[in-house]
Amino acid sequence: MLINAPQSVVSYNKCMGGVHRNHQMRGYYHVRLKCRKYYKYIFWFLFDVAISNTYFLARAHCGLKSSLKDTRVQLAKALVNTYCSRKRRGPPPVNPRRFIPLSAVHFPVKQKEKRR
Repeated sequence: MLINAPQSVVSYNKCMGGVHRNHQMRGYYHVRLKCRKYYKYIFWFLFDVAISNTYFLARAHCGLKSSLKDTRVQLAKALVNTYCSRKRRGPPPVNPRRFIPLSAVHFPVKQKEKRR
């Protein structure tokens, strides 16, 4: 008796090597951050997977010739390019609308009894 495999099983077996290849490529240049919070670990894992998938798609469809390391370096430079770590010196800028004169808000009130 011969049973045909479902299309999803055939597709999985055909592309199964891609998962292993992606895992291998992520192992070469991994964002090595140890996190106690699970959501941070998941974020960095997904970040690595996204970089690897982008690299594979660019090689397959755009004819990318650079290595994975060069691609990751270019991505890091693009992400850090607009970041400025210089701290501003001096007091923060004053917003004139933030300050309300006390005389406009506070009016003295006489108390009937003295408190001890």
